[in-house]
Amino acid sequence: MDYGFEGKALIKIRKDNSTLKPSGADLKKKDESTVILIVSVLLSSSVFLNLLFLLAVFLLVFRFKYWKSKAIKPYPVMLGMNLRSYTYEELMEATNGFREELGRVENDEEAKNDMKRVQKYVMIAIWCIQEDPSLRPTMKKVVQMMEGAVEVSVPPGPSSFISSI
Repeated sequence: MDYGFEGKALIKIRKDNSTLKPSGADLKKKDESTVILIVSVLLSSSVFLNLLFLLAVFLLVFRFKYWKSKAIKPYPVMLGMNLRSYTYEELMEATNGFREELGRVENDEEAKNDMKRVQKYVMIAIWCIQEDPSLRPTMKKVVQMMEGAVEVSVPPGPSSFISSI
């Protein structure tokens, strides 16, 4: 050291006279920034997941409405009947390419009896619409024919009236 030198030396000393370790304020700032980062990540992911959930709900509702509108609607005259119409492809699938007959009434006694009853009612109806009023049965006789008390004979063909015209 040279004591003959006249000059000033500036020495910087901290007020709190602490060591060079980071202070508590710096640690608090780091902790706060970490907490802020974690909270912001959680909130943004929560918002993202909520948006994803809303999108999924919207798509489900839209899809169900779309499927419902594409469903086969009954004709207005068949509202109370609950009948369904089938496409050709559905019939092909149900019958294995029409190899299997559906609803065959060949040996069905109930269906045979129904057909006999229909034939009887058609013959009674033809008797009731005869051109010549004298050939038409009375209401009493019609009821008896429908109940089976009187046998229904085969009505005359329309050719007898055509020849008289």
